[in-house]
Amino acid sequence: MKLDLHVHTTASDGSVKPARVARMAAAAGIGVLAVADHDTIGGIAEASAEAPPSLRVVPAIEISCAVGELNIHLLGYFVDPAHPGLVAHSRRVIELREARMRTMIELLAGMGIPVEYDAVRLEAGAEAVLGRPHLARTLVATGAVPTVGRAFELYLADRAPAWVPVEAVDLEEAAAIVHAAGGIAVWAHPSADALDARIDAFREQGLDGVECIRARATPMEVERGLAATRARSLIPTGGSDWHGTWHGRLGDFTVGAEQIPEFVELLEARIPPV
Repeated sequence: MKLDLHVHTTASDGSVKPARVARMAAAAGIGVLAVADHDTIGGIAEASAEAPPSLRVVPAIEISCAVGELNIHLLGYFVDPAHPGLVAHSRRVIELREARMRTMIELLAGMGIPVEYDAVRLEAGAEAVLGRPHLARTLVATGAVPTVGRAFELYLADRAPAWVPVEAVDLEEAAAIVHAAGGIAVWAHPSADALDARIDAFREQGLDGVECIRARATPMEVERGLAATRARSLIPTGGSDWHGTWHGRLGDFTVGAEQIPEFVELLEARIPPV
């Protein structure tokens, strides 16, 4: 069984609609797909409705967190998309990200690069949670930059001239939101050094697992992450962090069930195969 436990859709900053993501995953032979959009559960229902019997869709979310000056992401798996706390978090973040986007546009205007908010919203789609990739693609469309990568390099990467940090909840609050919605809280794509330095403290703050198996991690980093995670009786997971075709084809990177049996045990109990 092939799993991909970290995929984005147009509900946040992915480029493919949730229904098509589900069809693409099934066509690629993926048996378990986690739709984990940034701070929203907006794509889960559509992906689940489109999924054939061969594909199990895990309801998930990726929450932006702050730990002091460190920004991290927390994946929540098996969450109830209708839980009031999760819905309230998503609504709050939508408002914050809209305000952030307007501030980034103002910064670009100050550099002589005019961008209309409505153009960014059109690029993103009416229901999407706004993120930097939407602004980057708008800059490409207006001819301000040749590529999305160049937009980030010049203006939008962390601490670049038009960057504005996301106003994030703290880790303990994010984990509490996930737990209240019935889910497990998993640290997304930690660096090896951050994992070593923070895993014990994060475990005390509600961490249930770590995303160890990732497309851009070296084999040594994967093994190091798995060892640290299992030594603390935490749950290892893995996924592609796929946002669209610029990341390659969906299904090019997957995780085998034998690599993460702890997660699969939970999966079989919570979302048994049809």
